[in-house]
Amino acid sequence: MWLSSWLGAACHGGCCTSGSPTENLVREESVEADADFWTDLQGFWYLRSDNRCVGEIVENRVVWHIQWQRSDTATTTTLHAMSFDTLSCTIDNAFFTGFVLRDAQTSIQWSDGDVWLRK
Repeated sequence: MWLSSWLGAACHGGCCTSGSPTENLVREESVEADADFWTDLQGFWYLRSDNRCVGEIVENRVVWHIQWQRSDTATTTTLHAMSFDTLSCTIDNAFFTGFVLRDAQTSIQWSDGDVWLRK
């Protein structure tokens, strides 16, 4: 849903900013201790609703598929780990959280209702 609406909107900055610098450091340190958090998320992601490619997660960034990119928008968005199964990002000044499900097919259920599947 937010990705669909993002097609027509500009992404200003494309990075996540949440909490104080101290909170961000604590989050990053706690997740770095569990290297599997980011490892499990690496690869290409698709919308469950229509199987369109969203992009690729590389390290802690989404590299958006060309269909989501415009010349006036960012081509990547930084993801932040909030806990062992939750991540977040900010797009167009809107904050989103994603719940990571590590089932037979890893998925991310976003706070706006979108679901991404790793393939």
